[in-house]
Amino acid sequence: MPFIQARDLDAQEAEALRVVVVAREPYRLAELADWLQRTSGPLDELDASVESLVPLWAWFLERIDAGLPEVPQDARPANWVEDGEGRVEVQVLRMLYAAETLAHYVRQVARRLEPPADWVVVKPDRRYQSFDDQATVIGLRDWHIFPQNFVANLGVGAARGSADRRRPESLRDTVRLNLPEDLRALHQPPGPPVLRDLPLPAGPAPRWTPPARLLAPAPPAPPAPAPPVTRARAVDHGLPNSDFYLLSGPDEGLDDLTLLRPLDSESVAAALTELGFRDTQDQPVTAAWLLEDDHELGHDPDELITVATSTADGTLRLLDVEAIRDLTVPEGRQLVARFAELARRLDARLLTDAENLADDS
Repeated sequence: MPFIQARDLDAQEAEALRVVVVAREPYRLAELADWLQRTSGPLDELDASVESLVPLWAWFLERIDAGLPEVPQDARPANWVEDGEGRVEVQVLRMLYAAETLAHYVRQVARRLEPPADWVVVKPDRRYQSFDDQATVIGLRDWHIFPQNFVANLGVGAARGSADRRRPESLRDTVRLNLPEDLRALHQPPGPPVLRDLPLPAGPAPRWTPPARLLAPAPPAPPAPAPPVTRARAVDHGLPNSDFYLLSGPDEGLDDLTLLRPLDSESVAAALTELGFRDTQDQPVTAAWLLEDDHELGHDPDELITVATSTADGTLRLLDVEAIRDLTVPEGRQLVARFAELARRLDARLLTDAENLADDS
């Protein structure tokens, strides 16, 4: 278990992690300012505006290409646990630490838009389990922003050469997509740099200690499950090779689309475009195109998945996500995380085919 997943924490453990994230923020911002200063980065352009994310991401892409020499060799993201198996490259771990640090600047952007934009814990929904339950995120009104997820995903994609994630505008566009709609086009005049001359806090930066119970050896595999049910259930595992649906409404809507509530086609189109999908003319996905007919969108830039759309009565009702090759565990979890974020913004949910899942009700 090299990475501790937030959904495996109980409420008290999740709150302990949130407290550490809050306490480490001055350290991480000062560290980011130091990296920028030492690399002649755009320190004076970082005024916590949404647009300031463009020069920040352009700088970060350059640092990824340079090997991030300013990031300590032993830097690790907070949820990393060394298991001695070396399954994740040190360079990737250092990049994830840097991405985690950039997430603290994203909070400064959210706070300038609408204070206080505090770090909060995602409370589990009793209706279904989510990959992001108990995660520490930015709370904006009743909205959740997941910078530690999407900055890491963008960084991994950029390091792998994804053209979409290597656009200087990628971080800005992703943050906008995660904002409440009325804040996405808000005009912001230039402001003073927020990272210039930051004092370095005294003492060592606080670190989170994972719960001991999550570090113990895995228990023996349980007995074979009962015969599988034939209906779908909520995605609650985030494991690879999981084909699933995004929908809003009862399970029966898989057989009768009119039972499902319409999905916001503008938000879906923006999210699919941000994930790298294109329409049949190799153009960004639009809401109008989604509503023309049912479509099957080709693979994303990482060649992981296809997405089929289904409409009823002129509205978008269902997304059917399928893996097009066997996925690694990190790829599978990232796939679920991407669409879990979209589902949350749409007040929808993820369901997976239950042909190979036992009934746990």
